[in-house]
Amino acid sequence: MESEELYRSVIEQASEGILLVSINNKKIIEGNAAFNNLLGYSSGEVVNMSLYDIIAEGRETIDLEVDRILREKRDIRLYHRDGSYVYAELSANSITYNDQDTMCLVVHDITERKRFEEQLMFQANHDSLTGLANKGLLEDRLSQATAYQKRKNNILAIMLLDLDRFKVINDTLGHPAGDILLQAVAERLKVSVRSYDTVARLGGDEFVIVVTDVLNTNDVITIAKNILNLFTTPFTLNGQELFVTASIGISVYPFDGDSVEHLLMKADTAMYHCKGQGGNNYQFFAEDMNIKVRDRLTLETSLRKAIDQEELILYYQPKVDLTTGRICGMEALIRWRRADGKLVLPAEFIPLAEETGLIIPIGEWVLRNACRDTRRLLDKGYSGLRVSVNLSGRQFAQQNLVEMLKDALTESGLDPGHLELELTESVLMKDEEGIIKKLCAMKETGVMLSIDDFGTGYSSLSYLKRFPIDEIKIDRSFVQDITNNPDGAAIVNAILAMAHTLKLRVVAEGVETMEQAMFLVEHRCEEMQGYYFSPPLPLEAFEEMLRSGKQLTVASQHI
Repeated sequence: MESEELYRSVIEQASEGILLVSINNKKIIEGNAAFNNLLGYSSGEVVNMSLYDIIAEGRETIDLEVDRILREKRDIRLYHRDGSYVYAELSANSITYNDQDTMCLVVHDITERKRFEEQLMFQANHDSLTGLANKGLLEDRLSQATAYQKRKNNILAIMLLDLDRFKVINDTLGHPAGDILLQAVAERLKVSVRSYDTVARLGGDEFVIVVTDVLNTNDVITIAKNILNLFTTPFTLNGQELFVTASIGISVYPFDGDSVEHLLMKADTAMYHCKGQGGNNYQFFAEDMNIKVRDRLTLETSLRKAIDQEELILYYQPKVDLTTGRICGMEALIRWRRADGKLVLPAEFIPLAEETGLIIPIGEWVLRNACRDTRRLLDKGYSGLRVSVNLSGRQFAQQNLVEMLKDALTESGLDPGHLELELTESVLMKDEEGIIKKLCAMKETGVMLSIDDFGTGYSSLSYLKRFPIDEIKIDRSFVQDITNNPDGAAIVNAILAMAHTLKLRVVAEGVETMEQAMFLVEHRCEEMQGYYFSPPLPLEAFEEMLRSGKQLTVASQHI
C-alpha cells in the first residue's frame, strides 16, 4: 500500500502528462493532473474516454500509431476539450496494471514548438509584406498544377500582373505608402480567385495568379477582365484616394510551354508588351513579342556598356536673356552616340534607364561633366554662364545626393552660383518636411533650383511659397499656344504674374517662332530657350556660337 501511495504521489505531482491506457480496447484507465490540465478535462471525464476520443486522427490511424508509440516517440495532435488542437510528443512503455496489458503514456506538450515551426514554414513560403505565396511556393504549386492538368487534359493559365506607374507612386508618395498599396492590392486579388487557385507575389509590384481547371481561353479572358475591374475602385492611402491600373500578361499551359520557367517567362513577356501598349489591359503571349523583348534586352545591355565605353555625350541648348538678347546659360542634354556612329535620342533610352536604375550613374555622369564643361567655358572668358542639369525622381531620392553634388562642384572647380538643378513637380509630392530639408541642404551649397515643365505636374502653386525655388520653366506645351490660343496666352500670363509676385525668374522652353519670342519679351519673361534661337549643340558648336556673339534680335529691337 505504501508503494502504491508513493507511486500515485509521484504520478500526480509529475509536470508531464501521464496516462494509463488499456492496450486491448484503448480505454483510458487513469490520467494524472498534468494530463487533465493539458486537455481541459476533469479526472471523472477522462476515465470514461478512450484514445479514439482524444487523438485527432481516424480509428485505423490511431491503431497504427499506438503500435509505433510503443517503439518510438511520436508527434500527434490531441483534441482539447474546447475543440482546439494540442500538439504533443507521446512516448510509452508496456506494463501490467490490474492484471491487464496496459500502456503507460508520457504526454509532452509541444504546441508552442509546433506553432513556431509552422510560423517558420509559413515565412519560408510566403511573402513577408502581403502574406501571399512567394516565388518558391509558387513554383512548387505550379509544378503540381501542370502535372494535374496534364492528367485531366485541361489548360492552365498564368497571369502575371504588374501595377502601372508604381515607381511614380513610390517616388512621389514614398515607399511606406507603396507598401500599403501592395497590401491592399494583395487583399483584392485574394478574394477574387477560387480557393484552389494561387495568388503569389514575385517581388516589387509583380503578382502572379495561377488559374486551374480552365476549359478554354474565353474563360481566361473573363477572369482577366474581372481582375482588371478590381482596380476601378480607388485605393485609399493615408486618407488620400488614388486610382491605380494594372497590366496583365498571360501564358497558357500547355500551348506556351510545359515548364514553370518558360510559362513565367512568357507571361512576363506578354505583360511588358501590354505596358508598351499603354497598360490597363491584358495580353496573351505571342511569339512575335519575343523579338521586341530581345530588342529591349539588347538596348539595356548596350546602354550599360555605353557608360563604361564613354559613348554618352552632352549637348547644350542655349538659354537667352530676353532683356539683352545675349546667351546667359545653357541646359545640358544627354545624347548617346553608339559605336556605329548612330545618335540615340533621350526618348529612346531614358525611360529604360529610369526603369532599370541606370539613371543613377547616368545622372551623376551628366552632372560631373556639365560642371567640368562649364568651368572650362568660364575660364575661356565666357562669363555669366549658368548651366542647367535635370534631376530625375530617382536621383533626388538618393541619400548621398548632396554629397555627390558637392563632390562634382569641388572636382570641377565650378562656383555653385553657375549651376542650376531642374526638378519636376512630381518630385515635390513626397512628404513636405523631408523635401524642404533636402532642398535647403542643396541650396546651402550655393546652387540654384528650378522647377521644370511647370504646370504639367500634380502639385498646387502653393508649394512655390514653401520651397526654396529660384526659377520656374514654362512647359513647351503652353508656349506653343500663346500666339494662336487665347487660353494658352492667359495661362502663360498667369504664370508670369504669379512668378514675378514671388520674385521668381521665368524661363520659357520650346520657343519655335519669332511671334512666340516677341510675346514673351512683351510680357517680361526673363529667359527663353528653343529651336527659334538654336537647337541643342555639341560642346564645340556651342562654344563657337558663344565666340560668334550671336544674339536674339527680337530682344534687342524691343530694347
